[in-house]
Amino acid sequence: KELISQNVILGAVEDCILGDGQNTIDIHPGDRIIFYTDGIIEGHNSRGKMLGLDGLLSLLKTHYETDPAKLADVILATTGRPSTNVEADDMSLILLDILD
Repeated sequence: KELISQNVILGAVEDCILGDGQNTIDIHPGDRIIFYTDGIIEGHNSRGKMLGLDGLLSLLKTHYETDPAKLADVILATTGRPSTNVEADDMSLILLDILD
């Protein structure tokens, strides 16, 4: 399930409570939660093609059973920068596997 937030970035404001609690989900063992900044989906491969949300979702579906560290490597390798002068955006990626 995709949760979209227009709030301030996580950890930017101490003791901050945002929103009205409508973006909630139940989590269970075996679930995976992925946090990312726009630099991940706006990243470009070596041919200059942007990954985009559809590309990220495709990677997540294809590599769902992959270890989180290896999946992060796949995502970051896919969002490398082209050799042209494209201004680099920050990239943050957190993958959490919910254990028993």
